[in-house]
Amino acid sequence: MGEIINKVSSSPKEYSDPEKTISYLFERELRVGIQGDAESYINKNPKYKSDLEKNNFYELPTLKDYVKYIYQKENNSIFIIQDADGYTNLRQDKNSSSKILQKIKTGEQVEVLDQNDDWWSIISKEGNKGYIHKSRIKSR
Repeated sequence: MGEIINKVSSSPKEYSDPEKTISYLFERELRVGIQGDAESYINKNPKYKSDLEKNNFYELPTLKDYVKYIYQKENNSIFIIQDADGYTNLRQDKNSSSKILQKIKTGEQVEVLDQNDDWWSIISKEGNKGYIHKSRIKSR
């Protein structure tokens, strides 16, 4: 089923409601105990989880239970923005001259995806993915 999910997500315009279609496929997989496709998809598509909540999980009880109670992000630490300017810039690439995608206020929580370099890959609470210099992020 993972191949079908990849096909739908890579060509969403070919389907009338691609997110709902993908959700039904996850529901079927989760009912038989397959979690890997749903977990991978949620990790790669941070807005999907909030979209599911907005759509009441398309009335799919197994998917709802999985997302709310079972799914765990790989990183359990809580990270917040700490910048003397009162905000920091979420950048498109790993440098200070890169396009600014969003301004994130000091004290706001972010999800850190990768912290291996000086510029960490993060997702903002709005679901925007980009880079912030590690000196602007503190663990709580």
